[in-house]
Amino acid sequence: MSDDQQKNESPEYTSGGKRPFVSTYENAVQAPSLKVGDSVYLLNTDGSREGPYLVATAPVSGQCTLCHADGNPFRNNADIDVDELEAC
Repeated sequence: MSDDQQKNESPEYTSGGKRPFVSTYENAVQAPSLKVGDSVYLLNTDGSREGPYLVATAPVSGQCTLCHADGNPFRNNADIDVDELEAC
């Protein structure tokens, strides 16, 4: 393959005078705001809070498990949405 053929395989650029940029991905993975051992309240649908509890497992896919201060699992290690938690 000649050098001329390789140059033709470069990406296409559209005219318009704008500089290239990286657009924000709406579902980008964000660093978890909670870590194991953090003290949190569980927010109920009526606006009340339960707790405090401790984060027992690191948040994965927006969910984590909680435990009581004595280390006993909260709700049999049920996955809790981090959106339902508030840091103490």
